[in-house]
Amino acid sequence: MVLLRLREAFDNLIKVGEQDNSYIRKGLDMGQMPLIASKDIAHSPGDFNAQIREEGLAVSRQIVEMLANIGVSTAEEFVSVVYAFPLLIAGELGWKISDVWRACGLLTKILPQHMTASITPPEEDSRRHFGARPPSRKV
Repeated sequence: MVLLRLREAFDNLIKVGEQDNSYIRKGLDMGQMPLIASKDIAHSPGDFNAQIREEGLAVSRQIVEMLANIGVSTAEEFVSVVYAFPLLIAGELGWKISDVWRACGLLTKILPQHMTASITPPEEDSRRHFGARPPSRKV
């Protein structure tokens, strides 16, 4: 019964997103936010110049075409690909890897309320790690 109600709530959320397309007001996550090509947006090394709009995440036409070639169509997939394959993005855009990381940092700053925990940048672990324990020490 609970699963049925959850499924109905999820289906209603999808319908709301399809009817209104207001990703800002509805607070929908990046998995439902499509990438849209915008003529008035130009990327530069270190900045995708992405903007959240009513229709979805607007980026330059070149970025949308590059991502479409590898099957990426949502903001969530975009961020995931940038984290997983920064060298690919750098090569396609003619950037350095440091430019890709800087652009990804700017991108994740404009998307925090839309990001799911699974792709949120991990916090650095402040504990020191010294490797394996000596064999004489038992856990």
